[in-house]
Amino acid sequence: MNRSITFTLIALLLLSCSERKEKYNIVGYIDNCNNGDSIQLACSPNGVTLEEISQSYINDKKFAFNGYIENSKIAYICYKSSKQNICSMFFLEKGNINIKIDTTKCLVTGTPLNNLSNTIDDSIKYYIERLEKIEELYYSDILNDEELAQLGAEGFNLQERLISYLKQIIQENIGNLLGLYLLVVYNDFFTPEDLSTLVSKIPPSSIDRANNPLYDIIIGIAQERKTWE
Repeated sequence: MNRSITFTLIALLLLSCSERKEKYNIVGYIDNCNNGDSIQLACSPNGVTLEEISQSYINDKKFAFNGYIENSKIAYICYKSSKQNICSMFFLEKGNINIKIDTTKCLVTGTPLNNLSNTIDDSIKYYIERLEKIEELYYSDILNDEELAQLGAEGFNLQERLISYLKQIIQENIGNLLGLYLLVVYNDFFTPEDLSTLVSKIPPSSIDRANNPLYDIIIGIAQERKTWE
């Protein structure tokens, strides 16, 4: 009788744990690889070293991962061979994730954070390319002083628009992992006061602190910047 009660309690405990987790499915394609090679899914709990979550084997340039996750986390898809060495970051979250790796980039799509991250990356790329063209023209020695002044003002305005865009994206997404990641990267766009206000809006319960060090990192950054005042 006691053994029966124990088994029932264990079953209920396992069920309650599984109900809190969501399933993810990763389907990937990788170019320039060896058939049968291994490819790793990893995370970085301490923000420095990688820990393997799972391993898959490439078959006809395809690979797959699946599992359960309680909170979204930053993950890495890693492949190393004589042909290429890749370790690309993406957001591991519930749902169907598609990964396509070629010789130029790793594209991750299919889930909200990854799709939004791609949109943001494209926007940043647009601004950076325009700023680079302005810089190239500025130092080309073909413009007079008035034209240089106009070009400099154009570059400054474009840079301010990029900063404003990123600040808005961060503020709109401060409650998810992507917003937290961007805040860590671009924290210097905010005053110490604004940074502290944003940090106070981060829901700690939504951050998997055991697997993502970002929350603790931004807390440390905010405290350090406040002491600089």
